[in-house]
Amino acid sequence: DVSLGGFNLYTIIKSFKLIGTGCYVKAVEFAAERKPMVMGKPNNATFRCIQESTKLDPSRTVMIGDRLNTDILFGKRNGMKTVLTLTGISQLSDLEQASSDHIPDYYCNSIGVFC
Repeated sequence: DVSLGGFNLYTIIKSFKLIGTGCYVKAVEFAAERKPMVMGKPNNATFRCIQESTKLDPSRTVMIGDRLNTDILFGKRNGMKTVLTLTGISQLSDLEQASSDHIPDYYCNSIGVFC
């Protein structure tokens, strides 16, 4: 058995779409002929591990991220407030089709607003 991190099929760097860790997870899944246990956002086991080692209080924590399907979902599933930063993958237009657990509490143009 093996735990694999992440399932993003792609990432964008300087407007170039590059394969993400999810492509490798799918390749291992295909070769092993079984479903992997994915350890990464939005997996709840990842949060439990963080919470146990840091005594993190989700009601006093904000999850900031650029992906609705990983970062925002991770925060929502684990009781945190969420902020979508518009400098990455997900954009405001994506919210129109998003399910309620993918809708951030807040959004910002850049994490620079926190500096």
